[in-house]
Amino acid sequence: MLNFLTGALVYSDNIETYWNKNIQQMKALGLEPRKNIQNNGDDHLQKVQQDHSDWFADNDETNYTEFSNTPFWRCVDRIVLDSWTSSMPIHGSVLEPGCGQGRFTRYLLDRPLDILAFDLSRKLLAEASETYNTLRASGGVKAEVSFMAADATSFPVVDRSFDAVLLCGVLHHLPKPDITCAEIARVLTPGRVYFGTENNTSVFRGVFDLLQYLFPLWKEEAGPEALISRETLKSWLNPTGMDLQSYTHVYVPPHLVNMLSNAGARSVLNISDAVCKKLPIVKDNGGLITFVSRKQN
Repeated sequence: MLNFLTGALVYSDNIETYWNKNIQQMKALGLEPRKNIQNNGDDHLQKVQQDHSDWFADNDETNYTEFSNTPFWRCVDRIVLDSWTSSMPIHGSVLEPGCGQGRFTRYLLDRPLDILAFDLSRKLLAEASETYNTLRASGGVKAEVSFMAADATSFPVVDRSFDAVLLCGVLHHLPKPDITCAEIARVLTPGRVYFGTENNTSVFRGVFDLLQYLFPLWKEEAGPEALISRETLKSWLNPTGMDLQSYTHVYVPPHLVNMLSNAGARSVLNISDAVCKKLPIVKDNGGLITFVSRKQN
């Protein structure tokens, strides 16, 4: 697996293992082992995210896979993906920064796509790769997926090289989401689409926060932009030549939805979305904002 992590995000034990394995060649080049890597600025913020992601991958409280497989998130993810069906490429190349353990990648495996997925957590990447290889061995997988370690603040890919970018629930973890939006525009070919979903700046957020405080379902490690509005997204995307089409949804707390079966959860979310989207004061205050952003020619 290719590794493009730099600075404080580099795993020191990986460096030590590589050095010890190639010590003669490294010394012949006049190199010395690097020590005392500093955590500064954005590196520091991303290091916090990396440590949290590694913890979330396999902790005893609730790991990332268990979290994403709850009725609430399984149904929300499916609703989000269904809303993108008509715009999602049937074939071509897809970039997925912040792929985690393959939570959204798995929904694209039935299409003949070339997917490049990356994350800064080696534990989540290992799980994503293992899951993909297992599914591929069992048959039915049409997509070709490559995983690599990289930072979503700077994509290690060339300009205008992808037909779609899938970035789900990642911007609100980043130190400078506007920089990442510029990166998305840079790597998309003209006319192609960025698919995203983030936490919305809902007036009902206090209800969710209170429930999370009293009955925590997961631990969040958000960045400076923990909640993101349509206006904020436009301010990041429009200057890069990207448009924005968005809607808000999810008006029922996950604490209530998780008490239901998957089928029941889907029904409750669909019905509440249908009703709330017709109410003028409520419709723009769903818990999530889901969107497509197309790069203009």
